[in-house]
Amino acid sequence: MNHARQPDTWSWLWQSTGRPSSVTAPNNGAMPPTASVSPGPPGLDTAVLENVRDDSHFRSAEQPAWFAIWRVLLQASDADLADVSQGPISYLQLARQTANYRGHVVELQGVVQRANRVEAPKNDLGINHYWQCWLFPISGPREPIVVYVLEAPASWTSAATLSVPVELEGIVYK
Repeated sequence: MNHARQPDTWSWLWQSTGRPSSVTAPNNGAMPPTASVSPGPPGLDTAVLENVRDDSHFRSAEQPAWFAIWRVLLQASDADLADVSQGPISYLQLARQTANYRGHVVELQGVVQRANRVEAPKNDLGINHYWQCWLFPISGPREPIVVYVLEAPASWTSAATLSVPVELEGIVYK
């Protein structure tokens, strides 16, 4: 399927119809495997991100990357993040191409349906806790994206079942 998605695979067809060879095949919201994203936020040491493993629990070897991202988010302004944002991305892009987006700012829209307050591991940033939120994207499959935020509305309890529409910008971790 990856080979069939490549425009050059179909160039013989486009030549006979006069269609330009620069037309790309539909990719259902996924980035072509050879595409790259623009640089991530300033101040993020991308070398620490190499220890992050997808589809696994949080490992102690990943804590430097975790807190490097929090440090950037604490220091960056909304405008700083917007300047380097990849813009809106889909569930499919996050699920299948996490490594391509790791350490980059992206935008998500959806409905937070659950939030849990989590005690933070010891750190030098002064972060005592954060919120684990289950975001169901506006479009795509009915699968949640887990996002973490430092602040939540005062009405949220330590474990809340919700239905809150949100638009957010954040840095992809895993």
